[in-house]
Formats: sequence, C-alpha cells, structure tokens
Amino acid sequence: ADALLTSPSQRSWVVLGGLYYIGSTWQQAMEHLRLIFGRSTYLRVVVGRVDALMLFEAVTARLEAEAERRGPEFTSRDVEAFTKYDTATGVRSVKFHFWGTRPNHFTFVLRPSSGVQAHRAPTVVVEYNSGESVVMGRDAHLERKRVMTLWVRTSAEHVMQDKALLLRWFDECVGQHLEPPPDRVEVYGLQESSSDWVPEWQLERTKSLKSAGRVGDSFYLEREVFAELIADARIWARRALRLYMVTGPPGVGKTEFTVWLAGTLRMPIYRLSLTMDSLTDARLAQLLSQNMMKHETVVVQIDEFQEVLRRWDTGAGGIAVTPGGFCEVLQGSTTVAKGAIVLTGTADVASAARLAAYPALFRRFQLKIQLGYLEVGDATRFFKSFLQEFVDLSDKEWVIWQDRFGRCMMRCGPKLL
Repeated sequence: ADALLTSPSQRSWVVLGGLYYIGSTWQQAMEHLRLIFGRSTYLRVVVGRVDALMLFEAVTARLEAEAERRGPEFTSRDVEAFTKYDTATGVRSVKFHFWGTRPNHFTFVLRPSSGVQAHRAPTVVVEYNSGESVVMGRDAHLERKRVMTLWVRTSAEHVMQDKALLLRWFDECVGQHLEPPPDRVEVYGLQESSSDWVPEWQLERTKSLKSAGRVGDSFYLEREVFAELIADARIWARRALRLYMVTGPPGVGKTEFTVWLAGTLRMPIYRLSLTMDSLTDARLAQLLSQNMMKHETVVVQIDEFQEVLRRWDTGAGGIAVTPGGFCEVLQGSTTVAKGAIVLTGTADVASAARLAAYPALFRRFQLKIQLGYLEVGDATRFFKSFLQEFVDLSDKEWVIWQDRFGRCMMRCGPKLL
C-alpha cells in the first residue's frame, strides 16, 4: 500500500482507476436523472425488433423513406448490407438496412395524415441501439436485439393527445408496410422446418398482376362466368369472410383466376393443401387464425380438393383433416374473419353424389362456379391479345387470323389446341 502512494508510476494507475469508477458512477447517475426528467416531460415509446418485428420493420421503412425524401444530408451513412427477396420485382437483390451496427438517432416532425385533425405537430427523436446478438428461431440463427426508443416532448395537458397521435402514426406505418407492391400479387405458402413444429406462413414468391388491358403474358381474359363472383368479392371481402367454389377440368384457369382475384382485391394469396401429413383439424384452425397470418384480409386457396374428397370417400388415409373439422374452419368463428376462401378442384368435386354426401360442407359456399373450356369468342380474343406483344399486324390482318383460329378451334375442339 505504501509503494502505491510513494511510487509516481503506481500513483498514476490509482488515479486512472479512480477516474474510471468516478466516470462510470457519473454516467449512471446522469442516465438515472435523464429517466426521471424524461418521465415528467417526455413520452417514451420502446419498439424492439425481437418483441414486435412487424412494427419495428414498418417504422424503419417509414423513417428510411423520410430520410431519403429529405436528401443526402439526412440519409443513413452507417448501414448494414443483406440479401432479400424483393416483392416489387420478384427477384432476390442486395439491400441496405437503414440502421447499422452502431447506435444512431433520427429526428422528424410527427404530422397527422391528410384528413386527420391534430392539436399540434410535435418533434420526435428516435434513438437506435443495435443490441447484442442472440440465438433466435427454429434454425438457431444469430440476430441482434435491435431497439428503437421514440421520445416526444409533452406535458400533462398534451400527453393523451400526443399518445393518440403517435398511435395513429404507428397504424399508418404498419398499413403502408403491409400494402402489396404495385402490379404484384404476394403468394404465401406453408413451410415446415420440423415435424415437431407447427408450419409457418412464409412469402414464397410474387406474381405479376395480369389485366385485360395488357398484351402478351401480362394479359388476363376476364370471363363472363366470373362476373357475379367478382362483384360479390368487391362488396363483401373486406367486411366478412366469403366462400367460393371454382371447379372445372385441369388447365382451364382456376388457379390463374384465384391469383388474379387476389391482385384485383389488393390482397395476398395464401395457398394451402389439406393433404399435408402434419395437418389436423386443430392445426388447420390454428394456421387459419388471425394470429398466424401476417395480413388481416387475405385470399386463401385450397387446391386439388377432389383428392381430399377421394380420401374421405374411400377412407384411404393420408389425411387427418375431417369433414367436420373443415366445416368448423369454413364457419369462420375461430379463423380469419375477412377475405375469401377459394376452393378449387376438378368438375367431380361438385357432382350430385358429392353434394348429397357432404351437404353441411357445400351449403357454406356463397357461390359455386363451374368453369369450362374457352368458347370461340373468348379464345380468339385471347389469341390476339397474347400474340400482340410478339406480332405486329394491322387490325384487318388480326381479324383474318382470329377468324382462322376460330374455325380451327371449332374443327379440332379446345382440348386439341
């Protein structure tokens, strides 16, 4: 102890050690005072990526758009690179994450959306901390515990109004984040990492939205047989759960119509097969519950239903979902409340024998569509619209070729074309 006090070199270490503890204590005291001061003058909201992934990503996307709009002075210079499936283009690309690996902050003015009255437009300070890496998920991958803290200076007079304004802003962020990309349809499917785990809905791909006003592969033939279904879906799909059955021979466009319907309604499509080995009545209800889905309003396609009926009829096994359990799901009391469920299959799905065998099932569908092969008028219209992207002909020449194609179709039949 005497050597520490008499030796100049030892005394310097003592001084440095003391300064470290003094600085650490000072920092903790200031942080404590800041929290006390903040409780009385600031509204503080914490958004963690681990606990609220969708909200964290939605707020980050909103802040990134705001920073890019304000120009190079405000854009983030500490970014993290990653690869992501781009839903707007349908291809995997390299992206920059707005937040990096170091602490950061961003300031913006919280303005209400158009048409919403607000008492004021407070300034929001966003503090970001990347956090430590933790093991996450079924695949045991590493992920940072990223946290955003939003500070809004307020008062006892304005705190309730500021909270309501901030809540509306959060809702807007989530709404914009879930908005489907323009001219694309998001297709979700079940992915099962282990037989011991419940499958999860994951984005599998996006498909280009076709329309009657385009040509080539982007053209979609709107058939008159679907007019009533489309009108019903546009009125009710965002208010209640609608059930539609579309049957017909293979290759007549049942799945193509379901994708087009989802794109027209601006909803994602969730594709499901009832013959999955791990699917039971309880698990089916769980997967179609609102908590398991990313979106509130969706189009669910249940394809190849003729195979489900065949297994139910013969008792061949390989399917754990029962007719009673499936009816309970279609009832919608415990599953998704808004959107549409489209059941597709071959023509024998809606045969008289099947309707008599499963009356409780089939009476739940609001509309049943029997789809057949294209009529001559629709086929010639599709012929012209599809080839217009590749062949440059005059209107008179197109009439001649459409007539030839129509006569060939009447002679050979739609199956042979």
